[in-house]
Amino acid sequence: MAIRLTREQQTATTREDLLAAARRVFADRGYHAASLDEVAREAGYTKGAVYSAFGAKGRLFLAVYEREMERRWSTVEEEVEASLAAGERRDPGEQSARDFFARMQAEGPWLLALMEFRLHAARDPELNTAYAALHRAALERLAGVLRRVTDADDAAAQEAALAGMALGNGFALEHLVLPADASEERYVRASSAVAQALLTTTSGR
Repeated sequence: MAIRLTREQQTATTREDLLAAARRVFADRGYHAASLDEVAREAGYTKGAVYSAFGAKGRLFLAVYEREMERRWSTVEEEVEASLAAGERRDPGEQSARDFFARMQAEGPWLLALMEFRLHAARDPELNTAYAALHRAALERLAGVLRRVTDADDAAAQEAALAGMALGNGFALEHLVLPADASEERYVRASSAVAQALLTTTSGR
């Protein structure tokens, strides 16, 4: 016998289908070239369903980004807790750099779409404000991880999180044009140096 979904379950299923399809379309086509028609076709829904669930393309992208960040940071936090439980202590700058570089290699098309969106949103105050809120939440979670794995206070962790995020974004851009120069090992050394410099100072700054 077929299981009948409630309206809430149907809405949640439709939303998840659209988000998964949008993620694929944005990665394949880039932010600007992607269209809501393509997302609807990829998901097997009408364009009206996309509009009903998310509205304009910018809002759809933000929803995909929020979903990506939640999955990514939940995984990171689980891995950190497992590592601490096992008694492992690793250089947070090195570890985060290697994790980001691996993600950059594995998810390059999605990160390119994200770069496109970030530049687009910078010219749209409403989108930029919405994106900033999500980005700040990601920074807070990174700072939380840094506090968890070091003795740094909140101010030092916040500063290191912002610097680490900026360094990663910069290396990602440089790697697009000078991959041999902006190598993983150079990124790891830079990230480790920045983390050590900012996280060794705690209170009394």
